[in-house]
Amino acid sequence: MTRLGRPWPAVIVGSCVAVAACNWLAVGQPVRSIFVFWFFLICPGLAIVGVLDIQDRLAEAVVAIGLSLALDTGVAIVMVLARIWSPDAGLGVLIGISLLGAAAQMELYRRRQPALRPISGA
Repeated sequence: MTRLGRPWPAVIVGSCVAVAACNWLAVGQPVRSIFVFWFFLICPGLAIVGVLDIQDRLAEAVVAIGLSLALDTGVAIVMVLARIWSPDAGLGVLIGISLLGAAAQMELYRRRQPALRPISGA
């Protein structure tokens, strides 16, 4: 499977919808914990890593996890230092970052696809 053929944008968008639904619709445990853990560990970093040209899947996974944890921590630190701490707002920021990354990946995919040309009736 080619680099651009990976389904990361769909996984990211689906994960964002699932974690938002679990959080804001007050879904009970353990379902909520599973979705939140998956989202915080994978999605923000995967959204950013997807626009990079990393060919090795293991390297891509390691960088995505590390970047996710760094983004999670960075958002929390900024919110604490700005004295605007809110778990829901932090989740919203990370969902926004993830959706922007997914949109960037889809745009990159669109730009790299060969243009469709009409067939001439010669």
